[in-house]
Amino acid sequence: MSIFIDDVLDYLDSQRVCRKAENMESLMEMIHYAYTSHNAIDSAKIRSLFAQLRKIWEPASMDESDEMFSLVCELCMEHEVLAFSQGVCAGMVLMTEVNRLP
Repeated sequence: MSIFIDDVLDYLDSQRVCRKAENMESLMEMIHYAYTSHNAIDSAKIRSLFAQLRKIWEPASMDESDEMFSLVCELCMEHEVLAFSQGVCAGMVLMTEVNRLP
């Protein structure tokens, strides 16, 4: 049985999934939160890159260092969310194409 995007959207509209979660703006945000909660990323490469950044901003004051660190983290998070969302959309398109195969 093939599931079409209209069926999925109709189902989500009827369930009001996003309204059941207090601080979530979208279903995509809920999925991303669940994914990152169960798949935390903590690699040696990421720690190494942050260490390199610290060397660059060491001459800055503690407040400036904190502000730069926060901005870098926000930038990374924004990139992660967009990449995740695009991956989910690409997966949905792929699923649709596979379901249409004879």
